Amino acid sequence: MPKRSVVIQSKARWKPVEIEPSTVQNLEWEGFSGLEELTSYDIVRQEDSSKRSTDTPDRPAKKKKKRKRKQVSKPAGTSSDSVHESAEASTAAVGDGVGSDDEGVAYPQEKKLKCESPDMSSWLNCHVPEPVLRALAELNFTEPTEIQAQTLPAAIRDHLDIMGAAETGSGKTLAFGIPLLHHIMERKSRLSAEGDAKAMPLQALVLTPTRELAIQVTRHIQDVAKYTNVRIVNVVGGLSAEKQLRLLKRKPEIVVATPGRLWELVDQGAPHVSDVSKVRYLVIDEADRMVEKGHFEDLTRLLDVMNAPSEDGEEKRRRQNFVFSATLTMVHDLPRRMKNKPKKHKLSEKEKVEELMRTIGISSKPKVVDLTRKLGTAESLCESRIVCPSFGDKDSRLYYFLLAHPGRTLVFCNSIDSVRRLVSVLDLLQRSPLPLHASMQQRQRLKNLDRFKNNPSGLLLATDVAARGLDIQGIQHVIHFQVPRTAEVYVHRSGRTARAKSGGLSVMLMEPGELHLYRKICKTLNRDEDLPDFPIDLSMLKAVQKRVELARKLEAESHRVRRTNYEDNWLQRAAKEMEIDLDERMLSNTDAKKKADTKRKLKAMQFQLSEMLKKPLFPPGFSGLYLTKQGALEIPKVRMDDAAREAMEEWKKKKNAMVSPVEPTSKAKQKKKTKRFPLWKQKADPEKKGDKPRLQTFEVDLNKCGPMVLDALIKIKNEIDPTLTFRRSCREGICGSCAMNINGTNTLACICKIDENTTKSTKIYPLPHMYVVKDLVPDMQLFYEQYKSVQPWLQKKSAVKIGEHQNLQSIADRKKLDGLYECILCACCSTSCPSYWWNSNRYMGPAALMQVYRWVIDSRDENTVERLKRLEDPFSMYRCHTIMNCTRTCPKGLNPGKAIGELKKLVGGLAHKAKPELTGTA
Repeated sequence: MPKRSVVIQSKARWKPVEIEPSTVQNLEWEGFSGLEELTSYDIVRQEDSSKRSTDTPDRPAKKKKKRKRKQVSKPAGTSSDSVHESAEASTAAVGDGVGSDDEGVAYPQEKKLKCESPDMSSWLNCHVPEPVLRALAELNFTEPTEIQAQTLPAAIRDHLDIMGAAETGSGKTLAFGIPLLHHIMERKSRLSAEGDAKAMPLQALVLTPTRELAIQVTRHIQDVAKYTNVRIVNVVGGLSAEKQLRLLKRKPEIVVATPGRLWELVDQGAPHVSDVSKVRYLVIDEADRMVEKGHFEDLTRLLDVMNAPSEDGEEKRRRQNFVFSATLTMVHDLPRRMKNKPKKHKLSEKEKVEELMRTIGISSKPKVVDLTRKLGTAESLCESRIVCPSFGDKDSRLYYFLLAHPGRTLVFCNSIDSVRRLVSVLDLLQRSPLPLHASMQQRQRLKNLDRFKNNPSGLLLATDVAARGLDIQGIQHVIHFQVPRTAEVYVHRSGRTARAKSGGLSVMLMEPGELHLYRKICKTLNRDEDLPDFPIDLSMLKAVQKRVELARKLEAESHRVRRTNYEDNWLQRAAKEMEIDLDERMLSNTDAKKKADTKRKLKAMQFQLSEMLKKPLFPPGFSGLYLTKQGALEIPKVRMDDAAREAMEEWKKKKNAMVSPVEPTSKAKQKKKTKRFPLWKQKADPEKKGDKPRLQTFEVDLNKCGPMVLDALIKIKNEIDPTLTFRRSCREGICGSCAMNINGTNTLACICKIDENTTKSTKIYPLPHMYVVKDLVPDMQLFYEQYKSVQPWLQKKSAVKIGEHQNLQSIADRKKLDGLYECILCACCSTSCPSYWWNSNRYMGPAALMQVYRWVIDSRDENTVERLKRLEDPFSMYRCHTIMNCTRTCPKGLNPGKAIGELKKLVGGLAHKAKPELTGTA
C-alpha cells in the first residue's frame, strides 16, 4: 500500500533546542552546528485535505507520537519519501529573512528546492512541439544534430519532402520522427476543435529493411512521444501476426514495419493497414538498400499500391515523403560484366537521387541534405586492417584481438555458415559468442541483442542483418571477419561504433583472395592510401595459433559426428514413418567400437584444449590499449608475419595492388595445401574427331579457396580454365542450380564442404543419366516438362475470378504441406533413382510425384480426382520400388519416398483426402 503524501505548513518560526553536554559527550558530532524545533504547524494530507492543528506550543502533548514529532524535528533541507515541505511552508518558517523577536537572530531566506531544467533554446528554430520538447529534455538531448537542424524546419514548417544523407549515428531517426509527431498532433487538435473525435485512419508509415531496426525505430519515436497522445506500433515478421492484428485494431497513427510482413497484412485486408494508399506520411529508412533491384519485392508492390491513381477519379492528397540513409548519395563503378553492355553507365549522385525519387514516387522538388564526408565513415572512427596469409588464419587473428583488446565487440561475416562455424570455434575457446543471422527465430535474435547490450565485454557474431541502423551503445570494436562486398556495406558495418561523436575502432581481416574487394572499397571511398596495419605481437601469435588450430579440429570432428548422427536418425525416422525395414548398410555409424574410439578422441581433445586455456597467454602488466593519435592509428612500422607478407607480395605482382611498406622478413612460405579435382569436361571442339568427353584434373590450393566445392569450381574457372561451364546462382541451397554428382553423391556444390584430406581427390560429374549440354550442365528440359505436367497451381471448379478472392485454409491443413513445398527442383532425387534412369520418358520421378502429392492434399484444390486419374497407368508412378535413394540424397532433407507411398494409398483407395477444416473465399 503506498504511503500517503503529507505537507507541513508552519505557523511560527523554528526555535533552537538546548542540549545537555553530558548526554552527547561520548558521541561523534563532527560538523554538527545546532538543533532547532518547530512547535506550531499544520499537517495537511493530500488525500482528504484534513488538518491537525497544534496552535498552543506550551500545551503538554498527550500522545507519544506528537511528543516524538516535537522533540525530533528535521533540520531545514531534509525530506523523506512521504513528507515534503512545500515552498510556501519553507518561506513562512524562516520569516522571509526577518530576525526573531525572542532570540534576536536573523534567519536567511531558504532557497526553493527546484531542479534546474536543461537549456533547450537550440531547438527553438526547429519548430518542435512542446510535449516533444519536454521528452527531449528528459532524454538530455539539449541541442539538435546537424541533420536534424537542417531538415526539421523544412519538414515541419514548409511540409517539404526530405531526402537526407548523414554519417551513421547522427540522429536520422528523430529527423523524421519529430515531424511525424508534429503533423499528427496538429491534425488531431484540429479535428478535436471541429468536434470530430473519432479515431483517425493510418497517418504515417515507416519502412525499414530489418526487423531489429524497425523495433529500434519504434522505441526511439515512443521515447520522444512520451507526453503526446500519438500511438506507435511495429509490424515485423517472425513474431505473432495475431498479436500485431490486435494492436492494429487500436488504430495507431504511426506504423513502423518491414515490407514483407506489412504486405502480407495488406494483402489479407488487415484492419487499419488495408488502404495504405491514403497514408499522409511515408518514411523509407536505409532507402538505398530498400530499393535495390531484386531485394525487397514486397516494397515494390506497396509502392505500386500507394502511388496508383485513385479509383474514383478524385485527386489524391499529396503525401509527404522522408528518405534517409548514410549512403544515399554514394556511387561506385559498374561491375566488369556490366561495363561493356550498351546503355549501362556509372550513375552520378544526382542521377541516383533522381532514380530514388522516381521509384518512391516523389513528384515535387524535395529538400536534399547531404552531410556525408568524402571518406564515407564517421570522423571519430579509427580504421585499420590485419593482413592474413590465408582464409584459415583469420580465426587466430580474431582470437588474438579478442584476448588482447577486451570490450564490447561486433564481428561481421558475409554468410550464415561462417557465423555458425565461428560461433562453434569461439565457444570452444570460451569467448561466449552470441550469433545473429536471418535463419534464427526472431525472439532468439532479440534475446541475443539484449544480452549483448547488457554485457560490457559482449561478443556478437552477425551477418549484414545487423549492419544497418542498429544503435547499440558502447560498441568499442567492429571486426570485418570477411571483407564486405560493397563500400556501402563497409560504411554501415563500421557505423555500429563511433556513434554520436564517440570513438570507435574498425578492423578489417583480409586475405589475398579478397584483395580485389578491398581495392574496390578504397576506390569508392576516395582512399588514396591503404588502411594502417593493426599492431599484432608476433611473439604471442604462435601460442594463439596452437589453441585455435586445436579448437578448429575439435569443431570439425564434432560437426562430422553430429552430421552423421543426424543423417542416421533421419533415415531411421523416415523408415519408421513408411513402415519399412531399414538396411543397416545404409547407416553410416553402426560400428560400436568406432563410435567409442571417436568419443574418446573428442574427450581427449577437449581436455587438451581446456588445459591450454587455463594457462595465461599474455604476461603480467600487458596492456590491451592500442596507439592512437587524433583518431587515427599511429603505426609507422608494422611487421606482418612471414606468410602474410609473402602472400601479399605475390598478389601485388599479379594485381598491382596497393600494399603498405613493411619491414623485410624471412622468405619462409606457407606450405601449400593442394587438392585435386577431376572434373567432367565436354569435348572442346565438336567437329574434331577423337576429342571425347573426359575427366580433366585441376589442382587447387585450399589455403586460397573457400570451404565449399562451389568455391573451388569458381576458382578453377576464374584462374585456371575459363572454359569450364557450370550453373550457379543464389548459394546457401536456395535455388538448386548448382546440382551435380560429387564423389558419387548427388548434391548441391554450394553446400557441399570440401574434404580437407589432400590425399583423396574430389570427382565431380554432371547429374547422372541425363543428356549433357556442356561440362557440368545437364539438359533439364524433360525434367521441367514432367513438372509442368503436374499442373502446379490451384484448380477450382467453382466460378471464382483469379486475383479477386483469397482461398481460405486452416492452420492444420496448411501444416500438411510442410516438407513438400520446400522442394527447389534441383533433380538430385530423380537422377539418383534407378527406375528414373531407365524409364525417364514415362516414369515421372520422385521430384514430380512429390509435387503431385503436394497439390493433391492441398485443402484448397478441387481437382483431386482428375490429378489421381493421371497416375493410374503402370509407369507414371508405379515404377517406384521404394529403394529410398531419393530420400537419402535430397539436399533439403525432404522425404519424396514417403510422399510417393502416401500417393499410392490415395490412388489405390486405401486412403482418402480429408475434408478441409476451412472452406470458401474472402
